[in-house]
Amino acid sequence: MEEKEPDLRFTNHGSIVLLSYGTKAGKQWIEQHIDLETSMSWCGDIVVEPHHAVDIVFGATKDGLTID
Repeated sequence: MEEKEPDLRFTNHGSIVLLSYGTKAGKQWIEQHIDLETSMSWCGDIVVEPHHAVDIVFGATKDGLTID
């Protein structure tokens, strides 16, 4: 059975969490819900403080996205 790519991926690095998208739906969700003009990025991922990551996960799953 082939596994579906998650819409959003979070990588926890302790003091920061990196957010990236795995699907077009994930990319669109990020563009609609995260201010990319003021967000910090690193190696193509969005840098998120851990306490904000919880809210992002909640909002994305509420909107039907899959998370890894």
